[in-house]
Amino acid sequence: MQNSAIAVTHSPWTLCPHPGQFPLQDGSAEHTATAAVLAGMDDIGIIRALAANVRAARKAVGLSQEELALEAEVDRTYVSQVERAKRNITVVVLARLARALKTTPAALVTATAAPRADTGKRKRRG
Repeated sequence: MQNSAIAVTHSPWTLCPHPGQFPLQDGSAEHTATAAVLAGMDDIGIIRALAANVRAARKAVGLSQEELALEAEVDRTYVSQVERAKRNITVVVLARLARALKTTPAALVTATAAPRADTGKRKRRG
């Protein structure tokens, strides 16, 4: 029995299940800027940036969580968890969300605002 191996010669961030839909970003200004931002972020910072960007992009294109879930082929509760930074998603789901939101995966993981300082739960009043 022969062992067949697949040689991967590209970054997973440029991999798209629909060739031509997202531009190849290796060496581009956007790719360089995204890499610089991600280098300075910890894991939870990336997840929070993704959460904020998915919610903002979804609202910008006028989709409900349920509509986004249908377009991205995930459950509505999964979209809710992503938007609340409760999920660490795969690259495949990142690509699906980006496609449904008509943006790039890089745009979804790039921090656009200052990270929240308070990570605890809100206290109830009264």
